[in-house]
Formats: sequence, structure tokens, C-alpha cells
Amino acid sequence: MHPDLVGEFVAEYHREQSLLRRERGARLADLQRELAQVEAKIANMITAIADGLYQPSMKASMQALEIHKAEITTELAGSAEDAVLLHPRMATVYEGKVDDLIAALNTPNCRAEAAEILRGMISEVRAVPEGEGVLALDLVGDLAGILGHCGNDKAP
Repeated sequence: MHPDLVGEFVAEYHREQSLLRRERGARLADLQRELAQVEAKIANMITAIADGLYQPSMKASMQALEIHKAEITTELAGSAEDAVLLHPRMATVYEGKVDDLIAALNTPNCRAEAAEILRGMISEVRAVPEGEGVLALDLVGDLAGILGHCGNDKAP
């Protein structure tokens, strides 16, 4: 969780979300155009029937158009924006919090409280082999809690 890596993660996350938003926007525009075309076909068919031009094959065509319209409408309704946005300065705030934590852990009268807060955020420590005789420690914990602590102070 080096601050530079957090910064790169946030930047890459924003790039990917921008790409997904553009793709989603293009898909929504295509769906809206297609829905307008389907609705126009349905309206034309209703007009033709009203003018007495009914043919038995029109029933199947109308049913297919109505099904397609329902599919498009369902997809449009389910396309709400659901991305989680990360604050662009999250890495800077995180770096400041890490510095504050290091300082607190190195201050004798704050060490116990800082260690307790840190322990409360870590639910698991995993030893991961990285090579012969080398282990990396992965900390698993409450990201929401960590981010909550990041938001408690003013951002630099």
C-alpha cells in the first residue's frame, strides 16, 4: 500500500471508469435510437390496422416488436450509473495518514492507542511466498474503515 502505488491505482481506476462511461454512453445512445425505431414501427403498424390494412402476419410482427421494445426498455432501465468514484486526492490523503500513523506509533504516549486502531482495521495477515525463503505479508482489513479515517481530517 505504498502511497505511489495507491496514487497509480486511483489514476488507473479513473481511466477505466471513464472508458466504461464512454462505452455505456454509446450503448445507451444506440438503445435509445433502436427504441425510437421500434416504437415508430409499432405506430406505423397500428396506423395501417386502423386504415383497414390488417394481415394475419401482422400479429406475429407486432408481438415480436413488443417483445423487442420490452427488452430494450429493460436494458435501458438497468443501465444506471453504479460506479464507485474514488476521490482524486485519495493517495495524498492516504500518504498523510500513513505518515501520521508512523508518527503516532513512534510516539510513546500515543503508541498503544494507534496500535489498537490499526489492529481494529486488520482482520487477517497472510504470509505469501515470493521466492525461496522470502515471504511477503499481505494485510487484509476494513478498507471502508481506513477510508473513513482518511476522511476525518482535512485533505492537504
